Amino acid sequence: MQLSRLARIATLVAMAGLIGGLVLWLGPLYGPLACLPLLPALPGLWRGRRYTYGWTSLLSLAYLTVLLTEFTARGASGWITAPALLATVIVFTGCLCFVRWQAREQTPPPTA
Repeated sequence: MQLSRLARIATLVAMAGLIGGLVLWLGPLYGPLACLPLLPALPGLWRGRRYTYGWTSLLSLAYLTVLLTEFTARGASGWITAPALLATVIVFTGCLCFVRWQAREQTPPPTA
């Protein structure tokens, strides 16, 4: 199995976890609003488009910043953000790995 395929699957699963974690953390009213910026990325992630994976990694940094701040600022009650924080880290890492590994897999080997 190709490494880019594993990174793609991990990113898609983590994206679903991030959306679920945001809804769990922010509740049924504000959770879907926080997920709105993620929705345009879903078709491109599903189709495996490198460009979408690139900008999704940048988008995930905003979520990482907010969730990490909430996690550290709230102390013991900040643990409710832990699933979304973990999912965000996996989305970011998966996006970067997918772009890098797919470019490596599509590059023809050098001929001597």
